[in-house]
Amino acid sequence: MATKDKVNLDDIADHVVENFFKLNLFEQRLSLDLYRLLAEGQPVPRARLAQPLGMTVESVETVDRILNGWPGVFSDQQRRVIGYWGLAISTAYTSPHQITIGGQSLSAWCAWDTFFLPELLGQTAEIESTSQDSGGTVCLTVSLSGWSMSTLPVASCRFSSRTPAKSKRT
Repeated sequence: MATKDKVNLDDIADHVVENFFKLNLFEQRLSLDLYRLLAEGQPVPRARLAQPLGMTVESVETVDRILNGWPGVFSDQQRRVIGYWGLAISTAYTSPHQITIGGQSLSAWCAWDTFFLPELLGQTAEIESTSQDSGGTVCLTVSLSGWSMSTLPVASCRFSSRTPAKSKRT
């Protein structure tokens, strides 16, 4: 997977993906639509989430049941989704990892999230991530064709992540 000087990101991505629980086609569409709606920077009413999927508002119970069964879905007191698997509206969650997509400032849950969210959303993102250890800030642009660093105030930059343990989830 990695040596002292070389990291194979495809191997890391494959390892992470194999440890996620599996989504059927409908759940994949629901998940992607939820990311897209959250990227608008406002809480997402569950009824609104049902509409792009061709569901009637009366069928929100299905969406409700699915969302209630997923880890990583956070809602406000009105049961609107305010955070989902690595992305949150900035008023709901303050993070050292800020991501701006389509002019909306959002919070990523960790640095890793800032790399996969732009691809999922099909948009370029501006990232500002502050190290909790050094206080230094790294700014970069992540696009569909790659990423570029615009600010690197520290002598060396490292990205670290634990290798996920084998999951028993299916």
